[in-house]
Amino acid sequence: MERLIEEYKQLGNPPIKEVIIGLLLDGLFVNKDEIQAFYDNFSLKNKYVKQESITSVSFEIGNEPKIAQNIADGIVLKTEAEDEIIQIEPNKIMFIDRNKYIGFNNFFNKFEAIIANISKMYNQEIEIADIGLRYINNFNFLIDDIDKHFIIHPTLNTNTEKCPYALKNNYLSVASIISTVNPQMFATVKTLFQIANPVTLNITFDIDTHINKTYKLNDLGGVKSKVLELKCFKNQIFFSNFNDIYNIEEFK
Repeated sequence: MERLIEEYKQLGNPPIKEVIIGLLLDGLFVNKDEIQAFYDNFSLKNKYVKQESITSVSFEIGNEPKIAQNIADGIVLKTEAEDEIIQIEPNKIMFIDRNKYIGFNNFFNKFEAIIANISKMYNQEIEIADIGLRYINNFNFLIDDIDKHFIIHPTLNTNTEKCPYALKNNYLSVASIISTVNPQMFATVKTLFQIANPVTLNITFDIDTHINKTYKLNDLGGVKSKVLELKCFKNQIFFSNFNDIYNIEEFK
């Protein structure tokens, strides 16, 4: 199968505010006790010093006219500054990095240290059913420069209060994209325009990529290879929606 190849160099000042990686794991962290046992033996507790319990609720509408809900307990671990977060729920782990983005390797090395803890503790083959990589970008453009810089034009009006500043304010768009190279790879892309002041728009460009295929958590090199493919896919989406991006002052 053809692989995605990285075609873009990193921006001098990328507008990345948050990077999230998530794994859907088969048969791991099956209940609250197992999650707590993992934390009790977690070697990075001195870094992730804050712990919170969470409860997630998922809903499924069945054939009968009723809603069946699944309630799952988990934990959230945070650094003191809350700029790195680990969220663990049944069969799922997610790492969130809100630090200034230095590069992919810097980000993945932090996640790799977390996964190394899991592999050492369980010492068994663990299957991954889904890998997700999400980049949340946020930046400001002058309203007069939007058409010059950015290709996406959201059409869903969220401006219920009819702010008079500009025609192109408080709009949302959501799109689903399937990779043409790997049909098991897809992305959900959300773009939000919000008025910052009478002449400036604040733009959130949220690219959430996934790949659905079974992998082995113990094969960290293989996992990193797939995450790199997701990053390349994300970059194709990101860079193709700007004009002359390397000459945009905000990103230099």
